Amino acid sequence: MAEPTETPAVITPEWDNIPASLAVRQQWLLWKFERKEGQPKPGKIPYYVRGGRRTGGQGSDSDRERLATLEVVRRAFERGGWSGVGFAFLPGDGLIGIDVDGAIDPETGEVTDRLQRIVGACASFTEYSPSGKGAHIIVAGHTTTNKSNDIGLEVFCERQFFTVTGRRWPGTPE
Repeated sequence: MAEPTETPAVITPEWDNIPASLAVRQQWLLWKFERKEGQPKPGKIPYYVRGGRRTGGQGSDSDRERLATLEVVRRAFERGGWSGVGFAFLPGDGLIGIDVDGAIDPETGEVTDRLQRIVGACASFTEYSPSGKGAHIIVAGHTTTNKSNDIGLEVFCERQFFTVTGRRWPGTPE
């Protein structure tokens, strides 16, 4: 069955589907949809739970102090005013985020063979992206950050953040 393809103004995570091993890490933040001049669609802009936009030295002492556990971020999210929650990748955290875009047909729900192979090869926590047209995968490891809009693939390590939906990909490990 296809996941929703319209991105709502608020994306409430399926909290119970978020792995406990990620939830306890102090790597969580909030985000809002915000329009940027000249951009065709709004961006997902990260904020710290105690206020202030996340900019500058990702992984710095100041950045790490301002990130929170999922429990703390959830309470802030539930008070309202946010579009969603996110997980920040940090230097030394041992995690890689793989973001595959445009791999699910919004009308039929058909998943590309490429995405199915990537999810199978990673055999790790995987969820639908907020749009429902792609997937986010978090695996243990270390690599360099890479991005290709041409093929709809981003690999994050030690920086950036994922929006988190908790809409688990069927059959993938917790």
